[in-house]
Amino acid sequence: MFLIKLYLKATIVENYPEVQSVHIQINHLSTCDGKRKFSYLDDGITNRQYAITTINLFDGMEYRVLEIERETRSLSMLILSSILTINWNHVTEELLLNLVNSSGVWEKEWLGKLEQQGILVKKAKHSKKDYKHRAKLLLEKLLKY
Repeated sequence: MFLIKLYLKATIVENYPEVQSVHIQINHLSTCDGKRKFSYLDDGITNRQYAITTINLFDGMEYRVLEIERETRSLSMLILSSILTINWNHVTEELLLNLVNSSGVWEKEWLGKLEQQGILVKKAKHSKKDYKHRAKLLLEKLLKY
């Protein structure tokens, strides 16, 4: 269900006139030492997935949107952007490792360190409405950056 909702939302976002391209990467959260409960879904067996969506706008801005498979958890998606050259693979690896080690919490201290490195960080809550509404909210957040 996570993948279906993600794909539908990305398809809607991609059709907005301000959006040049959308690319999605999906993977499983690291289990670290194999004992991190947050790395797994509520069944304790299935690895929790995450998605990194790269959204490029025609104005030249590029955004990274991190979404984590939530099930019953309340966890905001993160929207990252920078006008600097950033090693996004390193940043997202560190962010996800920190998320797993902090039991599924985006720690303010770590997000603050990103901002000190010139990375803009925004949280976006998930809406309970349909994927079209969520896509619209996401795009509005990007355009207000």
